[in-house]
Amino acid sequence: MQKLLFICTGNIFRSMSAEYCLKQYLSTLKSAPALSVSSAGTAATPQLMHPAVLGTLLALGIDPHNHKPRQLTSSLLDKDTTIIAMGKDHQDYIRRHFHRQSFLFNDLCFHKKCSVLDVNEAITDYGDNPVAAAQYLSDTVKYIYQATPALFQNLLQANL
Repeated sequence: MQKLLFICTGNIFRSMSAEYCLKQYLSTLKSAPALSVSSAGTAATPQLMHPAVLGTLLALGIDPHNHKPRQLTSSLLDKDTTIIAMGKDHQDYIRRHFHRQSFLFNDLCFHKKCSVLDVNEAITDYGDNPVAAAQYLSDTVKYIYQATPALFQNLLQANL
């Protein structure tokens, strides 16, 4: 069985959303390939999901209530695992700590070599600007959801 592993920092926003969006997408296919889809974070610590992330996923018909952040470890990176990093910093981390190459989410989806930014990278005053932060989180979850069909088709074409 082919394994896909999405990686971000905290495993509570970007990689988690990509995991659940792809699982939901696969559930709509008449004959989905045998894929194991999961996610992890480079610095995952137990934390609550932001209400904007949770609310957006629920509105898209995706229930992530059972998700728990998971730390990236070498045991998750066996030779059959296709690693998809949400950001270039995650690619660098995977290369430095695990000596593995990874694909960039936006590159796989749209052939764009850019990161899906974390909220603190996109909204520099996110702590003092909760409205902008919540909007960014929601928009990013929707972006990942809308990118999922392209991601899946490009994975198939690349035989990953």
